[in-house]
Amino acid sequence: MKMDYPIPDDLTIQLTDNQDIFHRFRHPLFGEIKSSKKIQILNSFQKLGEQNPRKYWTYTVDNNDHLIGFASLYFHHGNVGITDFVIPKEFHRQGVGKSQLQYV
Repeated sequence: MKMDYPIPDDLTIQLTDNQDIFHRFRHPLFGEIKSSKKIQILNSFQKLGEQNPRKYWTYTVDNNDHLIGFASLYFHHGNVGITDFVIPKEFHRQGVGKSQLQYV
């Protein structure tokens, strides 16, 4: 597939099968994952991603081992939607969001 917005060379966009990445890096939306409520939310996302057939996907954007964004997609009753799409403000207007959206 030809990408209209190629991924910048210093970025990696990938499907993330394990929500543990958000324990290692600051979550772009939730911040530090330390409270029991935030841990519970991540655990629920993990369980959704483990369903078979799969109904939930999380894609992360990584810049030199720093998590700078993510998108979460779901499939429910024949519909696909984006539940979260987060790129921190300091990375706006650099093509990161366009690349990520086209990738997922």
